[in-house]
Amino acid sequence: MSRPTIFVEIIQRVGCMLKDEEGKVHQKGGCGGFGKGNFSELFKSIEEYEKTLEARQIAEPAAA
Repeated sequence: MSRPTIFVEIIQRVGCMLKDEEGKVHQKGGCGGFGKGNFSELFKSIEEYEKTLEARQIAEPAAA
């Protein structure tokens, strides 16, 4: 039987520090940090879990 699932992810964005033409330091976004690749790994794990559910559903009628 399927059940509802909730996924919560807290991401810390860590950017790179750069100097502009005036010498001011600012943070550039999107250049690494915690959370990189998490969603692709999440969906891979969900797909693997669903495969085990499908295999279990096929095996249960045979065992009954």
